[in-house]
Amino acid sequence: MRVTPSKVKKFLEKPDALSGVLIHGSDNSKVGFYVQEIIANLDEYSVQVMDFAIVNKSPGLLFSELANISMFTSKKLIKLINVSGSISKELKNVLDYNAGDHYVMMVASDLPYNSATKSYMESSKIFGVIACYKDSNSNLYDIISSYLKQNDIKCTNEIIYHLQSYFNHSKLPICSELEKLVLYLGERKDLKLTDIELCFSTSGNDYATLDDLCSAIASKDMSRFIRISDALISQENFSPIALIRIISNYFLRLENVLLSVQGGMSEQAAIDQLSPPLFFKQLQSFKSHLKSLQLSELKKILEKLISLEVTCKKTDLDHKMIFQHALTDS
Repeated sequence: MRVTPSKVKKFLEKPDALSGVLIHGSDNSKVGFYVQEIIANLDEYSVQVMDFAIVNKSPGLLFSELANISMFTSKKLIKLINVSGSISKELKNVLDYNAGDHYVMMVASDLPYNSATKSYMESSKIFGVIACYKDSNSNLYDIISSYLKQNDIKCTNEIIYHLQSYFNHSKLPICSELEKLVLYLGERKDLKLTDIELCFSTSGNDYATLDDLCSAIASKDMSRFIRISDALISQENFSPIALIRIISNYFLRLENVLLSVQGGMSEQAAIDQLSPPLFFKQLQSFKSHLKSLQLSELKKILEKLISLEVTCKKTDLDHKMIFQHALTDS
């Protein structure tokens, strides 16, 4: 059965209400966090790791593990890793037979929509299925707030939203990053925005550089724009067309917020509805650009960027030269 986002937190508190779970998705950090949470909450179980590919070919191996009694504990948690989209009939029979106190946890990356393994687990009455994707913001909020609460860290909802935005843009494991933050605080138990910025200042450098590029254009700091775009193109291998699209997306987000504000929404509410959420390091400069730019000006910038992309696609001339000249010639 599917464990919906609103029920994940409750399920993690008592995972053995079912006989097992499949945890899958493209968000590896979230998958890893849920795996650790389940193992921690089933601390009376002995953990045995098995490869799904081997068990799928030879289900008898899993049957033996489930049937044998451990010398140290009567309960086993069988963690099946590298789970694939297909599952054998024989393995299904073994899993259906698991009527004892043992627990089976399957861990997979992103499974295809027609995955037989996922379909079997979702249709089962004794197994749960948790999907982990970047856009599951409610789950991410719960993960962060739960971890901080476990470590007696006090903070505002705004701080959690900032962390949520950071992890939405980061490929680093959530648990290890939160652990790093707790260690950074030391004896302190009150988490401030400056703590996040200082602790994670070495993370997400590419994203920050792209942010600086957009900020330089919005602030009309052309010398800074040339310096940053030179570095991105020559050192980070970004193409001018890719940078044009990134810049366009930034100005579209500014336009969306201004349009929402014009329609009667508060500035913060308009920012909060952006998807994906605004990266917390962008917030201050983004708000300053909202104040310094008019809708008419944003429209002209966006039209110029669209025209610039078309020009780059149609010519064999140096795209970098065209890109930099067009944006500095305002």
